[in-house]
Amino acid sequence: MRYFAHSLPNSDPVDWQLLRDHLESVERLAGDRGAKFHALGLAALSGLLHDLGKYSQVFSAVFLEATPSAIQRRAPAIFVNWPGRMLARA
Repeated sequence: MRYFAHSLPNSDPVDWQLLRDHLESVERLAGDRGAKFHALGLAALSGLLHDLGKYSQVFSAVFLEATPSAIQRRAPAIFVNWPGRMLARA
């Protein structure tokens, strides 16, 4: 199964950012910033783990639908930053 981090509206999944690529990129960026205050390791680890919850079949299935209402309906425990607002439901 392929896991995605980000998509573009009205685009094909082949153009979406893979979760692994996203996490590795954020790990590097966070590590670079953390190094400025002697926290490279902690910052890099935080960057690597920040979207770990997206590694689930439930999230992937909902993500493929790519609508805020589908996310709320099908995966109520997942927090998703949808443009301009945070969607969450317990």
